[in-house]
Amino acid sequence: MSEETDSGTAAPDERWGQCSSRACPLLGTVGRGGQWWCFCHFEADAGEADTVTRIVRSHRAIYTATLDVRAHVGADDWPRVYRSVQQRLLDAGHADLLPCELDASPYRPGRPIVQQWLARLERFLLDAVRDGLRRIAAQAATESGAGPRTPPPSSRDCVARMRATLAPLAKREASAQWAFDLLERIAAKPTNAPPPEAVRCALDAVGSPAGRAYAASATDTQRARWRAALQVIGSSAAAAMPSREPGEDDEEPERVTG
Repeated sequence: MSEETDSGTAAPDERWGQCSSRACPLLGTVGRGGQWWCFCHFEADAGEADTVTRIVRSHRAIYTATLDVRAHVGADDWPRVYRSVQQRLLDAGHADLLPCELDASPYRPGRPIVQQWLARLERFLLDAVRDGLRRIAAQAATESGAGPRTPPPSSRDCVARMRATLAPLAKREASAQWAFDLLERIAAKPTNAPPPEAVRCALDAVGSPAGRAYAASATDTQRARWRAALQVIGSSAAAAMPSREPGEDDEEPERVTG
């Protein structure tokens, strides 16, 4: 039987590693005031602790999923636990929280990353807690006649707004001038490589019709530098700028037939 302390929190040897809030099932992952709290209780006031715990426990399939993922990922029994967690989420009506494209890297689409999936599960719990506390605060303010306060946006709202802001930028293509300027910088400082996303955009621009036309109009020296830069970043696109043999681009004189 678990021994309780005067504050209502289980003794340290019984709840080692868990959130310091009473009866909270989550792990203590954030330190504050000499104690460890879960990500849901960390921002909560002392008077909201029990309410936060009730909200977390109302989503049993999700909070147990986060615990199982943290405890078993990489272990020998991970495949069995992985299937069990997914079935639990389906039974609870949360098919939207199964691993999917949202959890994949933009560089490897179609292959969900477990850490990304775990973050999405935990974000669901955090949003549920914040939404629940806002509703309670709004109801209390209405009953007191003070009117509801404007709540801060949830992380889900922030992500949606960020995606809407960045969506138009995703449709813009990099110019050939920008791509070859980037190759010039790589050639000048090979050890100072740009981020992978910038490299990807540059390679797309280099391989485009505009990029090939830009390369064709360059000098031998420029094309040699760009080819060296492409080899630095390990790209097969170096073939986009083959070395030019003497007279290769010269037009052949018309043959006069008598």
